[in-house]
Amino acid sequence: LADAARGVERDADYFLADEEVRGIERVSGEFNLFSDDRTGRNLRWFRFDEGKNVVFRIAAGGQPGIGEEATGTAVQRAIAAWNGAPGTRIAYAFGGVATGGPNMIRFDNAGDEIDDDFSCSSGGVLGVGGPAYSGLVQPGPNGQHYHPITNGGVTLNKNIECFLQRVPNGLDQLLAHELGHTLGFHHSCGEGLNSCSGASSVQLDALMHPNIHNDARGARLGDDDRAAARALYPGSGDGGGGGGAPVAAPSELAATAISSTQVELTWSDNSDDETQFRIEARPAGGSFARVATTGANATGATVGGLSPDTAYDFRVQARRGGAASPFSPAASATTLPDAPATPGSLAAASLTADGVTLTWSDESGDEIGFAVEARTPSTEGWSEIAVVPPGTTELTLALPTGVPHSFRVRALGTEQPSEPSEVVSVTPEAPDAPCGGDPTALCLGQRFRVTVDWNNPHGDGFGVGTGAAFAGDQSGTFWFFDPANVELIVKILDGTTLNDHFWIFHGALTDVEYWISVHDTATGRSRTYYNPPFDQCGQLDTAGIPGGEELPAAAGNALIFPNPTPAAVSGAATECGDDDTLCLLGGRFEIEVDWVNQHAGGETGVGHRVAGTDQTGYFWFFDPANVELVVKALDARAVNGRFWVFFGSLSDVEYTVTVTDTETLQQRTYVNTPGSTCGQFDTAAFPIDTGALVAPAP
Repeated sequence: LADAARGVERDADYFLADEEVRGIERVSGEFNLFSDDRTGRNLRWFRFDEGKNVVFRIAAGGQPGIGEEATGTAVQRAIAAWNGAPGTRIAYAFGGVATGGPNMIRFDNAGDEIDDDFSCSSGGVLGVGGPAYSGLVQPGPNGQHYHPITNGGVTLNKNIECFLQRVPNGLDQLLAHELGHTLGFHHSCGEGLNSCSGASSVQLDALMHPNIHNDARGARLGDDDRAAARALYPGSGDGGGGGGAPVAAPSELAATAISSTQVELTWSDNSDDETQFRIEARPAGGSFARVATTGANATGATVGGLSPDTAYDFRVQARRGGAASPFSPAASATTLPDAPATPGSLAAASLTADGVTLTWSDESGDEIGFAVEARTPSTEGWSEIAVVPPGTTELTLALPTGVPHSFRVRALGTEQPSEPSEVVSVTPEAPDAPCGGDPTALCLGQRFRVTVDWNNPHGDGFGVGTGAAFAGDQSGTFWFFDPANVELIVKILDGTTLNDHFWIFHGALTDVEYWISVHDTATGRSRTYYNPPFDQCGQLDTAGIPGGEELPAAAGNALIFPNPTPAAVSGAATECGDDDTLCLLGGRFEIEVDWVNQHAGGETGVGHRVAGTDQTGYFWFFDPANVELVVKALDARAVNGRFWVFFGSLSDVEYTVTVTDTETLQQRTYVNTPGSTCGQFDTAAFPIDTGALVAPAP
């Protein structure tokens, strides 16, 4: 009141501190959070704890009847409502328009995303939103473990423009509600369109109420919403209480346009106790408005959702709960003109032993040319290898035999190029290349020559993987750095009776960049799979190589060399228990797998072990010759005081991996959702942080 009398404006500072949050929950009627059906644990973003944003983008065109620009503005107001929740770390940001990718806001114009279209006369579902999350759990606030949210999505229903046109600020409220779901918040009461009978007044007033409020409130949080945000994403230390010592203002703000819709900001952090930074922007001659929020200790951010070829001013403020610094001096930048559209349908139309012909589609029509970029295991990063005139959609390149290449294409504009096209990868092979003959290669199915090249983004240069077959000739493994440390598993199945193709699967226990080259010595056809650096997913390709006619024996394809045998390694696999238990690292860790086959009506079973090395083992589900899963445990206590657990998949069925530390009796459980082909890398697996006193290993 005294500040108001002096004409000083400041944020509310009458919120409870972190240790009193449970009191807020009781007053608010105990908000609801999403939880995993199996574990009962809640879901949350962990990126905010690291001072990182989560960027949401909208589909082109925006909400029908509203328009792309107005929809983007509504999204920014919805984001600002959650970012402004006092005493929280929430840091959503708007990234403009995109054609796809993570964290998308889509509009069900075709009526195929939400089962029932909205009716202007009878109502219905306005939108749906929610998070995708990992089966891994991590420690978080309130002494609990949570499933990390990895992605969020919102879809607004068809025909809702009639409702939005008669409810002031209705789109702001709807988007803020659905973004609340992506944060891990359930409805404040009831389910779906139920009545919430018996709910408290704070639950009925909540933004997360299952029915939209038919008033002009817009993207406004209620007490129940703020309590949920503070419980799941508590701030550091002050809990939104405000007051205390002044917060030092950031300085040396610099702004650089990096695209037609994005500007990159950098600044100096002069405070050591802020909980977030607020970023405001204005077009030339306009008013400042908040466009993004970062976590503590940030010294830069990328602001998206801007208009092309437009001048903007930016300023940044450090905040600690209710206390705020002065704004930094403003910095200005002008966004770049629109870039050309990204080329589409990139393909290797013709591959020979001497080279490849690339083709693509021209999606822009206003480019000044096309740049072709290439990547090989022995080069660092992507390099431009050719520039061709506008309108060109084909290029033939000479390539060395046996070297994998990845290609992508950009349309060139007067100011900036388009985003790169999808990547296509090839490995030219001599037509009479035998199956085998290379001590590092595999010969699978008595006809497929498999080689692996890698480039380590963590250092150690590049090289080739060394293969070893096992479980018959359907599967094999590759190691990169140490024979005891398997990095990759490859499997080829004969699916020609089903779709006239051989199926090629691979699962990874590594995040290095690699190329898998598969050459069919019977037909001369080949397939190359490229894994970008830091990508942990394998791939299940049921259209790998067509069956086709075999080449005449005179071509030399009949020459088959024996597969290399696994190299001798120190520390053999440890046998333990029955055949469904795998023991690693001298028997310290026991691994068991349970699976559910959604392709066979929910059939269930357990994985059966296939011993490998002391660090690595395998499981089969349906056939001993058909390996489905590889698991690896590493002793990394010298690195971060933990044992690491990795697993890679050759299956898309649902399965649960349970790892038990036989010394401490601690357990980790990892769940693979149906349809997923990704494994998981857990570099903080054991010991689990429970607060219990655990004796160190000898």
